[in-house]
Amino acid sequence: MKIAKEKKEEPLYEPIKNLLQTYFKRYVGDGGRVYLEITANGQFSEELKEALDDRALTILRVERFSPDITGFLQKKDSSSKELVTVEIKSDKIKINHIYRAKLYADVLNAKYGIIISPKRLQEEIRRFIKERYNIIYRTYGSLIIAQFDRERNIRTNILEDVFKFDEKLYPTIPEPFKSAT
Repeated sequence: MKIAKEKKEEPLYEPIKNLLQTYFKRYVGDGGRVYLEITANGQFSEELKEALDDRALTILRVERFSPDITGFLQKKDSSSKELVTVEIKSDKIKINHIYRAKLYADVLNAKYGIIISPKRLQEEIRRFIKERYNIIYRTYGSLIIAQFDRERNIRTNILEDVFKFDEKLYPTIPEPFKSAT
């Protein structure tokens, strides 16, 4: 029997998922719904599969890849579900990580594609993205690159400023985080 190797980012899945749920509950407001699950192992619940279109389900099965966290947001009195994909990195975010996160968001037709790391985005990567913005540009907006300040979260247990956004890439806090603060 093969034992699955633990990914370095696995300890970050649950705390980031929980924080995102808290942020997104503020965003969707009272009566809205937030559903996120850890999908890094390629397993999707039936409830999540219902929110995905047939083509996305087929590609996920055929290609055998999946975001670390997948889910949806549903505002009160809305029948539409806004899909969310999250890729988590335990170390510095590289260009190939950004493309992978964008791929997940594009394949699932997610409104929000997010990549998160506890490490600050390197200056060279930030400048590269600024010069070639199409790297993070998507139909719905931009891929969201965030830094997760785990120490601050553990120390203060305060939600604000747990996710940081490079002000040179994002002049304002990106949706859905903006409405959550």
